[in-house]
Amino acid sequence: MNTPTIDKYIKKFNDFKAQQPGTALKVVLTDADATAALREYIEKNNTQVQVLIKDNIGVNIDIIDPVITFTKDMIDLTAKGKISLIKITISATAKVTWDGMLHVEAQSLNVPVISISPEKINPAIKEPLNKIMKKIQEYIEIHSFRITEGAAFLEGTKKLVPQMPVSAQSSTSVNTPLPNSIY
Repeated sequence: MNTPTIDKYIKKFNDFKAQQPGTALKVVLTDADATAALREYIEKNNTQVQVLIKDNIGVNIDIIDPVITFTKDMIDLTAKGKISLIKITISATAKVTWDGMLHVEAQSLNVPVISISPEKINPAIKEPLNKIMKKIQEYIEIHSFRITEGAAFLEGTKKLVPQMPVSAQSSTSVNTPLPNSIY
């Protein structure tokens, strides 16, 4: 499965991991790249996405053509979907804050034919975001994260990644490469 947008950001992350400690980092994620990455992710992981939706919402929804839009401190998501033979339009809004930790809280969720509380999907949002942020924060000291009109911005510096003393490493762990993915 070809995932050019996701691959581009994974490459940026892996290239940054090779930099010297203290190196500055600024990442800008545009609406277009966020939308492309979400589409790639859904296409590549369609079965898992459907299971996640079913487990958290209680209904089988096939997500088609999602679009992400960034506004001040908010992420808006719209998508087309299918429930059985019924085509629907889905929308959701989440507030994003940063206080040394990333907080994403669903504010609204509109799925026609189904009444779903935004609080019901917050746990489904938090788990994957926390995994990604934990991996990022292994290597990056994040100084700021903000969302403005059209983009999300992350600024930080490369951390000094503690290395195990050679005497404590086994012969197999010395040459073990780091994972190539942040997921």
